[in-house]
Amino acid sequence: MKTGPSFALLMLAACAVSPAGEQEARDAAEAAGAAYATPFESRPLPAPGAGTTLAELLALAASRHGELEARWQEWRAALEEITQAGMQPTTAMLGVEHELDGGAALDRTALTLMSDAMDNLVWPGRLESKAAAALARAKVAARAFDAERLALQRRVAEAWHALAQGDAELALLERLRALLAIAVPSIDARVLGGAATQDEALRARAALERLDAERARLRETRPARLAALAALLATDTPLAALQPQLAELAPLRGEELALFAGLPAGNPALALRDEELAAAAAEIEARTWDRVPQFALGAMLRGDGVASLSGALTLPFLRGGAIEAAVRQAEAEHAAALVRRRQAGFDELAGLHAELAGLRALEAEYAILARDLLPSLRRLAELARTRWSAGMGPFTDAASAAADVIDVERALARLRAEHAAGRARLAERIGTLPG
Repeated sequence: MKTGPSFALLMLAACAVSPAGEQEARDAAEAAGAAYATPFESRPLPAPGAGTTLAELLALAASRHGELEARWQEWRAALEEITQAGMQPTTAMLGVEHELDGGAALDRTALTLMSDAMDNLVWPGRLESKAAAALARAKVAARAFDAERLALQRRVAEAWHALAQGDAELALLERLRALLAIAVPSIDARVLGGAATQDEALRARAALERLDAERARLRETRPARLAALAALLATDTPLAALQPQLAELAPLRGEELALFAGLPAGNPALALRDEELAAAAAEIEARTWDRVPQFALGAMLRGDGVASLSGALTLPFLRGGAIEAAVRQAEAEHAAALVRRRQAGFDELAGLHAELAGLRALEAEYAILARDLLPSLRRLAELARTRWSAGMGPFTDAASAAADVIDVERALARLRAEHAAGRARLAERIGTLPG
């Protein structure tokens, strides 16, 4: 009887709850941040070379990019709020009381055990509600990490394809220059023999110089593209050896179009809004517990063996206006989250349709250029070159025809790069790796 009240007080003060799903959330965070267990300076960074693939760069970026790692740390921080929310906000206090009235010391001395006067004890149900709200907020942080991861993958893919496009265009210009560089000495010889005019020679050199200017521009912009990619990999390692290749344009297949008929379940924006909505609902539940009285307990054991128990309850109705305002605030925040989730559905669906329409437009343009225009221009270029070689036509016709072919091939390279980047954006919307 003497120890019962004290033991109950200790149990209440030590009370802690763990909401369902907390361990699974912690396991998911640990798995997602496996790469961050190693200090940044010690993380491996293979020197990217000619054979490095996009998939390898995606993996490197995921293990090194600072913003993504920061999102993971914020996720970890949110998980630690669960333990704090699930424990009593107070602790037990041990005190000594002695009456200075000249009597026997033992009879006038008492040990007291009480809850901390700065905070009251709360019912276990309120702890469960607060811990559940903290878990819901941690799930929002988890979705924010996932959205950042998918966005990083898309940005790496876009930078990769932009670099590949620049390299492809430069290679095409090098091919055209090789043709012009061979022709210029031949024209000079014809001028000396009287078979060509000085004007034709000057035009040939002007075409070569314009081409050299364009080649110089593409060469000088490559370092900027490499720097953008290096920033995403969080490295100052030179990336000049990278040789990304543009794959052939792969039109969307029927099964892919069927998949995109509606909003995919893995859409990161909608998943984030869903978790925000769940967190807002959990917050309403947590705040309604402020209507329930909190309490304080104390137990005293005197030296003469007499034990006593004391307690007190708060009177929430005295703060009723503030408590109800807090509940209404949580309800308004939930309503705002619901509206944002609703609008995100429309926005993401519109964005998906726009992305699909853009890809189909690229595919239609590519098909006409590659199937119809390019073969025709190649035939014209061959005829113009043949006539010039036979001395039956001016070099400007041959140079112009060859330049037209290269222009279309450059346009095809641009379309392949844009289509690949569009596919990367689609992958982000459905929560998968870019192909």
